[in-house]
Amino acid sequence: MHPKEALKKFLKSIGVDIRQALIGSIVLGLAAAYGGLLYISKALLNCTVLLLTTPTPLWATILLVLLGYLYILLKVRTRNSTDISNLVLDEPKINMLKLLYSKNMSTEQIARSLSLQLQTTAYHLEELANFNMVILQRYSQQLPGGGGPFDMPSLRKYSAWTLKQSGRKYLLDNKLVEA
Repeated sequence: MHPKEALKKFLKSIGVDIRQALIGSIVLGLAAAYGGLLYISKALLNCTVLLLTTPTPLWATILLVLLGYLYILLKVRTRNSTDISNLVLDEPKINMLKLLYSKNMSTEQIARSLSLQLQTTAYHLEELANFNMVILQRYSQQLPGGGGPFDMPSLRKYSAWTLKQSGRKYLLDNKLVEA
């Protein structure tokens, strides 16, 4: 745009804003002069108090609960049905999917394998989980006690990332791994 045209457009927009502000101040001044502002604010306050003190009918409560349920259902459905056909992943995410294609791994193992920081790896894995491509599964393994009279078996807990079907499909569709 030519500088002269840009200046002309800018001055026009300022003129419109000034006119609107002037009209608004005149209307507000007239309302204040005749006590209208006080009357309007009292009426608004009375309506608000009336709405807040009136009990809600049962049908309205049921309708609100159903609308809330519908909203949650649609949010979950859209999150789980993320379309990955047009999805373009960056290199770290693709490398993580390739690693998980062969076996389940912990966040630490993936970070070590790809020479990435743990926080960076965790971030990329969470994004892949949001795309419904991987899932974090938690496991526990009972370890035997030491054999003494008071030795109790201990429980070792660990978690590993697992590639979901949509993650496998992404790798195969984009020819990133061999079937």
